[in-house]
Amino acid sequence: MANSASFCSSPDNEILPPTSSRCQTQTITATHNFKVTNFSRLDGMGVGNFVSSSTFRVGGGDWSIHLYPDGWKKTVGKAVSLFLAFLDGPPGTRIKYKLSFLDCEDRVEEEKTGKRRTIRVKCGTHTFGSAGNAVGSKAFVKKSKLREFPRSSFIIRCVLTVYKTRTDDTFAIMVPRSKLSKYYFAHMLEDMEDADLTVIVSGDLIHAHKHILAARSEVFRAQLFGNNGEEMHIKRIKVDDMEPSVFEGLRHFIYTDSLPESYHGDETAAVQQLLVAADRYGLKRLRLMCEQQLCSWIDVQSVAATLNLAERYKSVPLKDACLRFVACQDVLSVVMETQGFKQLMPLLFFGEPYRRGDLPDPGPGTIQSVPHGTVRQWTGDPRQPPNNEDMGNFYSAACDTVFYAHHTNVYLMCNTDIAGLDWLNAAFILYHEDGRLVRVHVRDCLSASTPPRCLDVDLPWLNARPSMEAGTPAPATGGGCRRRRTRPCG
Repeated sequence: MANSASFCSSPDNEILPPTSSRCQTQTITATHNFKVTNFSRLDGMGVGNFVSSSTFRVGGGDWSIHLYPDGWKKTVGKAVSLFLAFLDGPPGTRIKYKLSFLDCEDRVEEEKTGKRRTIRVKCGTHTFGSAGNAVGSKAFVKKSKLREFPRSSFIIRCVLTVYKTRTDDTFAIMVPRSKLSKYYFAHMLEDMEDADLTVIVSGDLIHAHKHILAARSEVFRAQLFGNNGEEMHIKRIKVDDMEPSVFEGLRHFIYTDSLPESYHGDETAAVQQLLVAADRYGLKRLRLMCEQQLCSWIDVQSVAATLNLAERYKSVPLKDACLRFVACQDVLSVVMETQGFKQLMPLLFFGEPYRRGDLPDPGPGTIQSVPHGTVRQWTGDPRQPPNNEDMGNFYSAACDTVFYAHHTNVYLMCNTDIAGLDWLNAAFILYHEDGRLVRVHVRDCLSASTPPRCLDVDLPWLNARPSMEAGTPAPATGGGCRRRRTRPCG
């Protein structure tokens, strides 16, 4: 009997998709002026003793200028020592610095030439292993030079640049491998002679194959074949609220499982629209691809729109990437000046527009929920059931003086102009301080310097009282008829 042998066949080698990361170096530069007056009075305070500037913060670290009038050590001689001290901050902080002594009286010369008389300048770069160290010069300048300044007064100017380097994973949003051969349907995309469906998008006619659309998207399947899966013999469909170029990008993905070549450039707006279309038709892989692209393209001009998109479509990784970008030093102030941020502000505070005929609860704004709603709940008193009273409840919120300071701060955060007539013409009926019912329009409450215009409410029933007419029986007073009592005779 022949020996039998078994062979173990190994699975096909799997090639993982490439990963990438991005190193970004940012510089934060600040200038601090430390004015020293009557330097001659500091002479003789002792070797190793110093005077320091106030603490100033640059690049996430605390800094101070230390001046040693009699030197840091005895070996210095008749020279002063000057150091830039790293008081607190992350280890490995890398800087470029410039220390100089300026004449604080020579302002006329500075206005003419942009310069002041300078005695000594010290420049350099340094990386701090930890806080508590300093960089500078043990013998910066001789005391005799400092006495040349009028009234022995001068300015020590420090120009400090801090380097901030970080590495981001551009693959934070992982896109699964394609299960569709790249060329399986690609030839059908190029040749639409046998297409059996015409899609009308903003007046443009785009051809496609019904079965391919239905196989790739549950939404198209329900639209073309119904819930029971039977073909409905539809020849044309219409797609509203979408640009033709966006639908063509959607169609390209359905046929090839990849983005068109035009979407690999810096086309942020196009990819944002394609993400919306992917969510609309349930194409999860396309949506992840769009999110991945947007993560790598975040910049000052696009971050507001991308953050809004991430908030609306619940993309946590994309939202985190936007917030990390905005959190960088000096970025937020620049972003707030962009047109995209100004357009985003109404949605952040007021949420989605809510008009008659809309579905209920289209979504509150971010600022409306936090910090607006959170602070109101925190300020409420839980000992006052059932609604915490004060700021915890609508009817009693204005009884707390914090109410006004809190809402002033929230409205400053939402400093924006809204031109929607539906919102501007909205009116509310409120009680005036004298007890009258008044109608107040939103458009009349937008100026902090002008009190809102209050219109008297003309309601016919407001002061109406029932009147007795002839022939109308008087209402009974009590549970039944009352019999009149008579006095007995005699």
